[in-house]
Amino acid sequence: MKFLPLFIPFIFVCIPFLSAGESFILPLKGDLFATSSFGEYRDGRFHMGVDYRATIGTPVYAIDDGYVARMRCSPWGYGRVLYIQFHSGIMGIYAHLHSFAEPYQSYLRKVQHQKESFTVDLTLKENELPVKKGALIAYTGQSGTKAPHLHFELRTKDGITCLNPWEYGFRWIDRNKPQITSLLVIPGSMDTTINGRCLPLEIPINEKTALPILINAKGAIGFGVSIIDNESDTCKLGPYRISLKTTDTVLSTIQQDRLDYNTYRDAIVSFYPYISNPIYWLLWQWQGNQSPNYKQVRKEWLSIEDDEHIQIEVEDFKGNKTQVPLYITGNPANRLNKKIEKSDISISYLPEFLVLEILLASTSSKETPEITCTSEQGTVSLKPVQRTSNIYELPWKPTASGKYTFRVSHPSMPVWEKSVYAVKTQSKMAPIVLNDFQIDVPSNISYGILWLSISPVSSQKVPKGLTIASNIWKIEPYNMPIAEAVTIKMRIRNNVQAQERIHLYRKSGSSWSRIDSQKERDFVIGKVSDWGTFALIRDDEPPQITNIAINKDAKQPTKRPSISAVISDIGSGIARAEIFCDQKWLLSEYDGPRGILRWEQDEDLPSGTHTITFIVADYAGLTQKEMQTISVP
Repeated sequence: MKFLPLFIPFIFVCIPFLSAGESFILPLKGDLFATSSFGEYRDGRFHMGVDYRATIGTPVYAIDDGYVARMRCSPWGYGRVLYIQFHSGIMGIYAHLHSFAEPYQSYLRKVQHQKESFTVDLTLKENELPVKKGALIAYTGQSGTKAPHLHFELRTKDGITCLNPWEYGFRWIDRNKPQITSLLVIPGSMDTTINGRCLPLEIPINEKTALPILINAKGAIGFGVSIIDNESDTCKLGPYRISLKTTDTVLSTIQQDRLDYNTYRDAIVSFYPYISNPIYWLLWQWQGNQSPNYKQVRKEWLSIEDDEHIQIEVEDFKGNKTQVPLYITGNPANRLNKKIEKSDISISYLPEFLVLEILLASTSSKETPEITCTSEQGTVSLKPVQRTSNIYELPWKPTASGKYTFRVSHPSMPVWEKSVYAVKTQSKMAPIVLNDFQIDVPSNISYGILWLSISPVSSQKVPKGLTIASNIWKIEPYNMPIAEAVTIKMRIRNNVQAQERIHLYRKSGSSWSRIDSQKERDFVIGKVSDWGTFALIRDDEPPQITNIAINKDAKQPTKRPSISAVISDIGSGIARAEIFCDQKWLLSEYDGPRGILRWEQDEDLPSGTHTITFIVADYAGLTQKEMQTISVP
């Protein structure tokens, strides 16, 4: 067994941090159950803390002496959150809170009233709001998220590096071993074969799986593992350590001790991006992945020449372990013919190359498909590799950045043609211009080759009240890891009115989401970090205000009646949501995940008859207003 260089090593900067010997108290009382552990995958990012299960209103305590360094309120993200700088040198983050305890709540509300804004982000001076160890500081909630819990983080003083809470005594109940549920084997070179193919191989694993797992492979390979650790139906935890070993050597180790906001996005290449279900942890270091939990992972492919015995071991934070042994035969053969009903062609994107896969119907001609590739350098013929009697593969790697058009012909199917743009690392490329659509490719392509295939879309459905104002374009592969945001520029169709309400949108599933963008003459420009289907859309539908409830279920008159409404917007999204009593602004929470606008009931209303006004505006500038009369004793 040898190791093949995968990428040029990068330099890790050592950041000093506090040792784990400090004595802290727990942020919650009683047994702690985690619904999410440190370092889990979260849709292109790592989970930077631990989520403790808690009902709304559970008291939260300061783990040490310190002071409030920052406090925020937002409809989304961390919701209500406290940042406390402790004298020990560690910063603690308490997120998704229902409310702050005193004096923090009064301090916050004073500023919110001064700014007439529920959404605030406040940075405080040292010791402006001191905190004592063990003091009540807040109450748990579900602000900014879907279900109640306490999100708890530990960071270094600069707020950049996140620390493993378990290491500092903030633990959780974990009685079960983690389980490896699936294995992924990825080819690292174009001459690699895995069970006779040059494509990733997924191997499901359960209690009936024969061990060791037999793999026929030859050449450079890498591994990925899908892991679950079920403490209960609601507590599905992640691993602490994943190791790839031979009989006497540890080849790679992922260890969840530190995570860093400077390398926050590198999670998209810590997990295999081209398969979204299940999620696979990668046991090699993808180019550009500088996440600190990967610093013990080899920057090399595993080179298989002869038979090899490999073991993958997974350990959770409690120390519970699971091992899966592998036996790699070093034999490239295992080509099983299979019946194919209809001829088809597809492209699989891999870390360093792509594979054109040609499936020929079992009843079709046995002729070898003819393949050409056209680029600025001209047209060349390419010879595919025959894997079985009716399956051909063409592993291919670009020699330079540019546009490459593949053309495949075979008697069993119509001529197939597809253009692919490839942008290599440290390679500058001119903007891609297609009629009314332009992509400016950044120079920092740090995750290896950036692939994109662009095609027009004839039509798309949008909800009533939205109007498509441009041609529609699709960029694939949808799950392409992108290190730096890419600028997209689209032209507005002729004679489209109310252009101030037009934004760039990306389709996600069956819905469209607005992207921050700006208008420049007849174009709209925005930055994207994910491929997908894009269009310019005009928002013609104002927000909706429904289910207005004032003093509902109250048993007696009060000067602080409950006031709320359900608010929604089908297009550009809610930009502003407010409640007024006559002309007086009322401090009101916009609960984003539940779509509720609710008065905080933080002051007495004057006696008499008043008009309660709900005002909601979206990012297109459309406004909705609803009013009701109220009598206050």
